[in-house]
Amino acid sequence: MGKIIIGCWDCQYCGTTRISGELRECPNCGRARDKDVKFYIADPENYAKDPDSVSREADWVCPYCDCLNPAASSTCQSCGAQRDSQTKDYFQNREAQDKEKAEQAAHHTQETQHTHAAQTASTAAASRGGRGRLFVILAVIAAVIALIVFLVSPKQKAMEIASCNWERSVEVQLYKEMQDSGWSLPQDAYDVTSREEIYGYESVFDHYETRTRKVPEQVFDGYETSLSYHDLGNGHFEEIENQIPKYHTEYHTESYQEPIYRSVPIYQTKYYFLIMRWVSDHYETTSGQDDTPYFADIGVSSTCREGAKTERYWIVDTDGNQYVTSYDLWKDLTAGQKIKAEVQFGELLQADPA
Repeated sequence: MGKIIIGCWDCQYCGTTRISGELRECPNCGRARDKDVKFYIADPENYAKDPDSVSREADWVCPYCDCLNPAASSTCQSCGAQRDSQTKDYFQNREAQDKEKAEQAAHHTQETQHTHAAQTASTAAASRGGRGRLFVILAVIAAVIALIVFLVSPKQKAMEIASCNWERSVEVQLYKEMQDSGWSLPQDAYDVTSREEIYGYESVFDHYETRTRKVPEQVFDGYETSLSYHDLGNGHFEEIENQIPKYHTEYHTESYQEPIYRSVPIYQTKYYFLIMRWVSDHYETTSGQDDTPYFADIGVSSTCREGAKTERYWIVDTDGNQYVTSYDLWKDLTAGQKIKAEVQFGELLQADPA
């Protein structure tokens, strides 16, 4: 067991402080310490002269007069009441007090929240005048959004068509002899040559090299004594020695073998050859302002064929504005025709007779 320290307590009746824990009554006013007393250490070196005579049990609270009594007493030393099995000791009483304080704090928090809610409601009522400014800001934002929607939405426009234009293109592909190369040989390649070339690289182990590195190590330094104090609940405390291990960090150098690799080229046969292939040569384009668009005739043969085709249709109004459109809409329009058009970003979406 550790050393016994004499604690202190304060008298709540006359205000006397640092009363010795070995005294049951206040030396100033004579009142006995009661259930609200809290023991504490004022001098950690105020050791009891006869520690073996000090009880390790907590005082108990008289349920009639609330005074504290030594654990060895079966009757209250203040009022003479008998101790029973339901009597709380010093720690049980403090636990009950702490619980009661926590409940009071929670109740106070609820009252504070209710008060805050009432104040918030009052503030909100007082600030309703500021909502008008908020409504103005929201109205401006809504107006800006409406303007953007208007600008990007299709527009209705009356116009007279000046011309209906078309343009069509066809890719001309020729079957030609091409030079090519690769790591594999196509079946129809000819005039083939080959040579060994680097296809890639692989990492190959070469040797080990000795390297050094710093390695940390925790070294035990011994123990450090740390003191803590156990409240006995009777005006005394027991000193407890705690042995805490201490370490320091040391570094030592160690050697290790690091593998070293070298990059080795991988050789493979690469082929060079001639081969016949279809390749894009040029585009033949036709255009006009009539109602009979067509693709150019490129004269398909064993060495010439058609590739990709593209087509574009647009109208020009009498103001010089151009509008691209689909063939299905374009084919029903004619120069000089007046229409009610729906346009968006330079595209004719719909056309009805004016």
